[in-house]
Amino acid sequence: MKVSLEKVRLQLPHEGTMRVEDARGVTVRVRRGRLWITERGLRDDVFLGAGESWQLRRRGRAVLQAEAPAEFELVAASGPSPAQRSIAEADFA
Repeated sequence: MKVSLEKVRLQLPHEGTMRVEDARGVTVRVRRGRLWITERGLRDDVFLGAGESWQLRRRGRAVLQAEAPAEFELVAASGPSPAQRSIAEADFA
């Protein structure tokens, strides 16, 4: 699915995963629950709880997994390029 919105609110069940492609600059904001984020090319994973956020750093694949049922937002990067302002392709597993 290709999503081209400036902000989208999503939910994942416990252990649910979501793959995001080429989303450098997109901010992940956790509203409820806890997310585990793995970005291709980054040495360390990121763990976010409610009220925390993380800006994706790489153009490659990022995988988000809910450690508990989670509600979160993906907020597109601001910038001059429409590609940078859109939220990249996402696959739900």
